[in-house]
Amino acid sequence: MPRRPFSSPHFVAHVRAWFGLRLDELALYLGVSKSLIHAVELGRRSLTPAVSAALLPLLRLLPPPEEVAAAEAAARAAAEPVLPALTPTSLPPGTPPPDAGELDFRRRVCQQQAARALAQAAALARQARVAARWAAALPALLPPDPDDPTSAPLPDPDDFTAPPAARALAAALALAADPDDPTRAPAHARWLRNWLAWRARPLSPAAVTRYHRLRARATGLLTEAAVLG
Repeated sequence: MPRRPFSSPHFVAHVRAWFGLRLDELALYLGVSKSLIHAVELGRRSLTPAVSAALLPLLRLLPPPEEVAAAEAAARAAAEPVLPALTPTSLPPGTPPPDAGELDFRRRVCQQQAARALAQAAALARQARVAARWAAALPALLPPDPDDPTSAPLPDPDDFTAPPAARALAAALALAADPDDPTRAPAHARWLRNWLAWRARPLSPAAVTRYHRLRARATGLLTEAAVLG
């Protein structure tokens, strides 16, 4: 993927949105303050070259805008519940009409409860999508394991024959090195590996079960609302 320029005041927000990061979480990843990230997103400040280098590994993994829009549209379409087909029924002639006010009240209650259930399910679905994005990004973001002597080292950041993603990661990790403290770089690598692995965790079985139950409940409530409407 070609290098993306640091020209838009919103590119940091795009990275946060794609990878599901709060301001403080991206600030922790970059080693800066939350207020700096917020100011950059508002266009009030610019990233320093060092922070830009730390952000570049994530920025290189950000899909083009049209792919992001397509992914979001697909997620919205998948979130729409599919209502079952209903067989019309009728009551015999002479049956008194129902209480229209009570039916309308129940219809609105069903719609409100369904909306809450769908919102909770959508949050779980987004959590799963973000985790999958991190899992796909791990090969380009994981630093060498400092406790594994067989772990392949990263190339020199200035070695233009190496893959751009590997050079970007090497440059970012170089920022964590301290010539006066040889333990700092390995400690940062261990922290980063654990942090990335935590980000890439899939939903637990309990969360997946809750997602399906929320969707089923919303479908039932919307079906009831449709019949009452």
